[in-house]
Amino acid sequence: MTENIGNNIKNNIKNTEKSENTKNTENIENTDARNGADPTDTRGADVRDKTELLSLSLDEVRALVAELGEPKYRAEQLYVAMNRGVAPENITNIPKTMKAKLADAAYYHVPEIALRLVSAIDGTRKYLLRLCDGNCIEAVLMKYNHGNTVCVSSQVGCRMGCRFCASTIGGR
Repeated sequence: MTENIGNNIKNNIKNTEKSENTKNTENIENTDARNGADPTDTRGADVRDKTELLSLSLDEVRALVAELGEPKYRAEQLYVAMNRGVAPENITNIPKTMKAKLADAAYYHVPEIALRLVSAIDGTRKYLLRLCDGNCIEAVLMKYNHGNTVCVSSQVGCRMGCRFCASTIGGR
């Protein structure tokens, strides 16, 4: 099923390139490379039994930090830094011992841009984002005179059915 979704997304993107007169297509890397791969963290470690840090609320980060035996204030430091895009291993005000405990208990993964498209017609930008398990979701930025609209698939195989989005193909 995952392979079909990935192939459908790639086919939809190819069709989009043709139909939207895409002026700027940047294939960041082969989208087949990780399709079906085991989910891994930034160090390449298997993460199936770990907590994903970016999905946690501040209260959940507090609980995790307490579970690791670290002082309460470390939770705020961790939460703020991660939400500014800093990976835990690069946070300078957290001790190495805490970073090691975090690496054993949880993982931090920012989706990778697998493909970027820009429409020559209206400036619409599409991004194919690869998740740590190799599946892909799509994000689209549509520019209008009255403002911008952003759509980000919240799951692989989104069921919203938007015509412009490749993620919806696997959701029906």
